[in-house]
Amino acid sequence: MFDVLSLLAAVCALALMAAGVFAKRVGEIALRTDHFKASKTESVRFARLPKDLREASARGLPVRLWLDGVLVKEAASVDVLTSVEDPQYRVKAGTMIYVNGLLYEKVATERVVLAADLPGKLSDWSKLAVALASLFVMFRILVPFRPPVAVSSGAERKGRLVVLDSLRGIAAMIVVLMHAAGTFLPGHWLTDVEVTKAWAEVPGWAKLVRNSPLAILLNGSLMVHLFWVMSGLVLAAPLLKNQSHQQIARSAVKRYFRLMPLAFVTTMASYFLHVASWYSVEEFNSVTRFGVPMLVFSGGSELSLVTAVRDAFFLGSSFNMPLWTINFEFLGSLFLFGVVACTLTLERRRLVWCVVFVVLMFVPGCLYLADFIAGLILADSLVVGIRAGACPLRRVQSVAIGVVAVALGAVSPAWVASLLGPVSELESVLTKFVPAVLFVFLALRSQGFGAVLKRGPLVWLGERSFALYVVHSLTVHLFGQWVAVACVRQGLGALTSTLLGFVVFIITTLVLSDWLTKWVDIPSTNFANFVGRWLAGVSPGEPAKVSVIEPIPDTPETSEEVAMPRETA
Repeated sequence: MFDVLSLLAAVCALALMAAGVFAKRVGEIALRTDHFKASKTESVRFARLPKDLREASARGLPVRLWLDGVLVKEAASVDVLTSVEDPQYRVKAGTMIYVNGLLYEKVATERVVLAADLPGKLSDWSKLAVALASLFVMFRILVPFRPPVAVSSGAERKGRLVVLDSLRGIAAMIVVLMHAAGTFLPGHWLTDVEVTKAWAEVPGWAKLVRNSPLAILLNGSLMVHLFWVMSGLVLAAPLLKNQSHQQIARSAVKRYFRLMPLAFVTTMASYFLHVASWYSVEEFNSVTRFGVPMLVFSGGSELSLVTAVRDAFFLGSSFNMPLWTINFEFLGSLFLFGVVACTLTLERRRLVWCVVFVVLMFVPGCLYLADFIAGLILADSLVVGIRAGACPLRRVQSVAIGVVAVALGAVSPAWVASLLGPVSELESVLTKFVPAVLFVFLALRSQGFGAVLKRGPLVWLGERSFALYVVHSLTVHLFGQWVAVACVRQGLGALTSTLLGFVVFIITTLVLSDWLTKWVDIPSTNFANFVGRWLAGVSPGEPAKVSVIEPIPDTPETSEEVAMPRETA
């Protein structure tokens, strides 16, 4: 099926590109000063729009404005060729365009062209077809690696450290909650590091969250470090057990094929939604006046098809901002493999690791690498015999460590920074790194905490954590804010509407995460194993026979097929 769909999409893309080459702009008018007349308002002038431009706009062609050949403004129609942020011109009833003095000066000195952009519309359609074709091709590659059974239950996953899966799922959900708080509500309520507006403007319930242990439920930065510590652990354990440089090289190659497919799918899907103008953040800010940011775009790059393809293959974040951590995940993994390879045969390798670990903690921008080395040290303790659940902590010890971890994770980084002064890295170490390590340690050594993490709903969430992390930035603008906008337009209050939008956002995100896990995440794991066996010279066999889920080690005897967590970093 995906063969046919990808071929059809590619043919449509080529046909639309060809049509766009020969198409011409409709109703094009090069605005000149003699087109305009003075209005009743000083410094504002107006001109009548051509009839064919108005008719083309009514048929759905986008209206665009060029200054000296550079596109500076576009709108779905002439009636909306204006915005609060750019009040240079107004369109009245689709017949007249009004410009202020600034734009009128540009009309006098530059070539200003206004037209219904048929070639641009055809180009946009061809880009949509290319995005669809790329998605269909990726699904076609992964389909043979999709297992015939559903995702396994927690009881069936004896080869994995289920507690780490569940902990990863909780961390992913906290990141989702943090981003939801920042995209459904004004940032200074819950998510800004410092309250830049009057404290009196913050609602009482938001103050309670910010100044209590509940603040850890919005500490997404801590959760990212938690992902990296767990990744270092599960990637290093099989390498330390087998001590094979060949396996390290294979793991490095496998890592890319493990992370890339899901990042590829969400990046191209986000590009499709961007070109199709299906994101609702502008409408949401217009009706709520909350001024929330666009979560999917990280900025700094042109939002073009070339950028989307580049990011899809190289784990970029221009169209899906949370993917910046996946890029760091891949770089950190390669760094970890390099450290293990260089120290594999050293007698005092643990001392070398500790030195590298301490140095990285205080090198600006390298704390994430220290997370991977911390995971390596934890993995070494597992391999040498201190297994998960062995030598369990007493209840008092578990409670004490948990209280410290929650307290450090809930404290305001701005407050810690004010105490520590210019030592910013120490602030990150105390509020992000230390609690991340403590939570992983608790998951491995606390029977009570481990029992909670083995509960079915948390295991289910953990299995879908990677997909949950990479898709939520799309669903928050596509579904959540769209519902909120629809509710406000029906007369509901802004906060009530955002609450309903949040509920829809959570439901759609969980549903899509489950689907992506079955169709992309698990097949990508199996595909990475397929590549690893091929590199090892082992007959890969039929792709469909690949195991459903790669195990995470909980004993030194775990097989080579470890190493792949469901990262959500």
